[in-house]
Amino acid sequence: MNKMLSAGKQYQNYEYYAKDPIFSVEEGHFIGGLAAELGFKEMNKETFEKLQAGQNAKGEQIIEMAQGKHDPGKDFTFSLDKDLSIFMLSSEQNKVAMQNALNAAVDKIIDTAISEGFLSWREHKGDQIIDHKITDKNQIAAYGFTQSLSRDNDPNVHAHIAFFNQTKTENGDFRAISFDGLFTKGAREYLDNVGKNTFLDTLQKGINKDISSELETNKKTGAINLKSYSQEDRDYFSKRSQEIEKAKIELQKEYPNASKGEISQMANKLTRNDKDFDFKKEDLDKELEKVKGKTNAIEANIELSMSYNKENNLSFYKTKLVSSLDNYMKALTQKEIYSSKNSLFTEVLKENRYATIENVKQVYDEYLKNGKIEERDLTTKNGQTIKTFALTEDLKAAEEIYKMAANGRGNSFTVGTKEENDKIIAQFEKEKGFILSPQQREAVEKFMNQKDQFNFTQGFAGAGKTTAFELTKRLAENSNFSIVGFANNGSQAQNLMNESGIKSQTMASFIASETKNRQGEKALVIIDEASMTGLKTYSEFYKKLNDTFGANNWKTSLTGDTNQLQSIGKGRVFNDNIENSENKTVISDIRRQKNETLKSHIYEYYEQFEKNKIDGQEMVKSFKDYIKVVKKEDDILKEAVKTYMSFNKKESTVILVRTNEEKNILNAEIRKELSQQGILKGKDNFVGTLTKKNIEETNKLKSESYEKGDIISFRKSEYKEISRTDDKNNLIYYKSFVYKNVDKNVKIDEEKNKVFIKDKKSGLIQSYDLRNYDKESKNVSYFIGKNESRLNLSENSEKTLKIQKYEENKISLKKNDKVIFTENINLINNTEKTVKYIKASDQSLLTQKILKADKNFNRILDEKKFNKEIAKAEKLGAIINRVELKNKDGKLIGESAKIVYEEKKELKNGQFATFVEKKGNIYNFKVGENILSLDKNNKSNAAALQKIEHAYAVTTDKAQGLAFLNVVSVGAVKKTAQKILVDITRAIKNLVLIVSEKSMEKKELENGKLGKSDLEKAFENKQEKTTLREETKKEIFGNSKNIDKTEEKKEKFENSKTKGEENENVRVYGR
Repeated sequence: MNKMLSAGKQYQNYEYYAKDPIFSVEEGHFIGGLAAELGFKEMNKETFEKLQAGQNAKGEQIIEMAQGKHDPGKDFTFSLDKDLSIFMLSSEQNKVAMQNALNAAVDKIIDTAISEGFLSWREHKGDQIIDHKITDKNQIAAYGFTQSLSRDNDPNVHAHIAFFNQTKTENGDFRAISFDGLFTKGAREYLDNVGKNTFLDTLQKGINKDISSELETNKKTGAINLKSYSQEDRDYFSKRSQEIEKAKIELQKEYPNASKGEISQMANKLTRNDKDFDFKKEDLDKELEKVKGKTNAIEANIELSMSYNKENNLSFYKTKLVSSLDNYMKALTQKEIYSSKNSLFTEVLKENRYATIENVKQVYDEYLKNGKIEERDLTTKNGQTIKTFALTEDLKAAEEIYKMAANGRGNSFTVGTKEENDKIIAQFEKEKGFILSPQQREAVEKFMNQKDQFNFTQGFAGAGKTTAFELTKRLAENSNFSIVGFANNGSQAQNLMNESGIKSQTMASFIASETKNRQGEKALVIIDEASMTGLKTYSEFYKKLNDTFGANNWKTSLTGDTNQLQSIGKGRVFNDNIENSENKTVISDIRRQKNETLKSHIYEYYEQFEKNKIDGQEMVKSFKDYIKVVKKEDDILKEAVKTYMSFNKKESTVILVRTNEEKNILNAEIRKELSQQGILKGKDNFVGTLTKKNIEETNKLKSESYEKGDIISFRKSEYKEISRTDDKNNLIYYKSFVYKNVDKNVKIDEEKNKVFIKDKKSGLIQSYDLRNYDKESKNVSYFIGKNESRLNLSENSEKTLKIQKYEENKISLKKNDKVIFTENINLINNTEKTVKYIKASDQSLLTQKILKADKNFNRILDEKKFNKEIAKAEKLGAIINRVELKNKDGKLIGESAKIVYEEKKELKNGQFATFVEKKGNIYNFKVGENILSLDKNNKSNAAALQKIEHAYAVTTDKAQGLAFLNVVSVGAVKKTAQKILVDITRAIKNLVLIVSEKSMEKKELENGKLGKSDLEKAFENKQEKTTLREETKKEIFGNSKNIDKTEEKKEKFENSKTKGEENENVRVYGR
């Protein structure tokens, strides 16, 4: 059952369904009451063909045909796992008992599809399409055929649900069915798990012993296995699976840039045999003899019977179901307030294989009744209704945020007088040499002159929001008001500070900082890129502002773009306020782009976006003056490198990509080109790094998501390595480790697998177990503590959902390398000095011996100056350690003080920098006009170096809020509409969108699914359909000599470098 419920066209040939060596058509069953109402009593060829044609039993046409054609229907296939198939086909008794369970699963899948509204019929009224849900099983006609074998004649029991394309409406009319709701991956996954659990529950009722004694779930694959069968047995009866895996390997070599989905789709097609109708039951029985002894043992263990009167005992499952619902409700609402009910049920069913969907819903309903959750139907842009739930505590938090905005109307303060402000604005415009747009002026004047605590501005990208902030700063300071700036990430905060002059930081760092008492000040709070911040952050942020300034002493201007990237955290606070607030301003006069053609395209994109008529592919086409089209997907990254290298001002050029894989390839290739041209200079300076790995919130709760050797963290800069996992009990075991730069105090014994570290103060040497030592970067990691720690992922969801996974890498830094820091790091650098005083009467006792004993000795002061130095240090917040000085007789002769000045500086996530040089352990970077020095022997500095990446290419989400002279967008057609908008609005002067010919072809939905992939078309061009499968299989499996381009394919960027080849492979629209 590790195969998800599949969906596709209904097979035209009745024999395909009817002929099977084990199961007869009569062992199948009608689903729904419509077939009987139409006069059909049994399934046969005539019945099948009439239902496909949209006719009743008399042959009368009941469904109106579109242009003389009628879509016969759809096929949904529910499959048992390999072990269950082997066991079911081993005896007649097993077959009958498990057939009943399979029929129950099929019926439950259809019942659930109807109750969830996945099936409908559509009514056209003028331009309007009305979707009518099918609510009664008697409105449909389907038949469940059971089949026993795969196309390679291996045991593979599966039920084909042949859904005929007609339904009877409440008015008695017959209409075609819309199956769109069933073709979504989420719906099929949900229904598949409903079927799996129904099958096991029904089977459990027919077993005289606990089914779990023999069955187990493979957590990695989701397959239900029988313990007595081995993996060798499964492989023996899975010949096609082995062929598919081989085909995937060879296809990946030939199509290195193809997606996993495309590779899998083509591998399935190429290895697919025609159905063998001549295979006999005797042939199958002979094959099953191989595992007969094991099958007999299973039968004896679980004692299958024909009895189905055992009741499902909810109380047995309830404790586990409550825990599962709790955990997955929290996981699914980490990033959105409202989450899909079906997604929740899917995860809970997976974790509780013997609980039915009714069990899950019964416990879920108790949450509703107790007020812990609330439900809501949400409508998507394409009109689809999704049933969702939300945690009541989240809704209350959101309500509090919106109440604050409502209560702040007219209850705050103004800044300056209108006359004073007008003078300052006029002077500002004179200095700048341009007039503010009416929208910019309106936004600033509202913030200054109105008594509203919350002000909202919807600003198009590049429309001059930052200029408005700069003016706001001048007006605030003229009236002696404080002004502070905030943004969601570090690069945005830095950009706000650089362009407006407002001291800025991330909202997260402000929340985490020590609260300072500034209750006597009145403060203007600027929040830029406000759409990217979620509910939890806003809630904590406003509380922090109240604690810092006082509830009535601050007012805020929230500025963002509802059409660009949204919050990673739950809640779209800014968007909701823009939609509902009366106090909002729109700044849409784009000023960043000086090119009028580019500007007009961006305006058009915004216009379509506002109307919800956005089609990313079509909108990319509209930027024809800025598109480079390459022939193949493989050429896109190669062309991106060439385009990047063609620009002069590379320091203000960036490539925006969709995936980390694209980013890593491009950064490596661009560095190679820059080194060859002498732009990157000097030797390689290697730095060990830790890169975040994506992990879905729901997967954090599953032990199968982790493997031995994985690096995880619950808190920033505190790392653990997974030592083992226990999938049966959902446990992970881990050991803590630390990174350290290898210096004179570190000795490594690789033979003994030990690290010896000398303590600088005490001189004591401590040994640790070596984890890893990299000679190039001179980084060592070692385990601290001897014992493993254990985490039950099911019982401690609060801790589990904080898990972040990392991947260990290293990068090389050369002079002029462009880099980006990927996490907020608080840099702490200490400056130490020691001062002393000796009583005047004992000055003669200060010998050379005393001086030499203190290595940190700085200077000797008299007592008055000593105390003055201490007072000064206390005022500056220094850490002071005072020690009395005594002579050998124990007489007090003076005092010594060690003064430590702690300098704190925030290094921001998304901060761009240029590497300058390495001196000893110090790495110097240029950030703007300043030099940032990071010492590998300093713990916080070392943590910053671990979170560094090359920045010639970055993912789109890192670029929002920034602007570049030249922007190269890779594969824009595959990006979301929001990400396309970010890409096209980052460019000040030059924009290049690089796409493939295939991606610019219109994708058409055919029978509920996408049309043919690149791979399918590529292979279809080689062979006629009748010979495609056999010829391609022969090519892949029969003759390894045909795979002669492997090494050539690996060098993706070395081909097509001549001018002629460039002209052949690249077309530039409108240039």
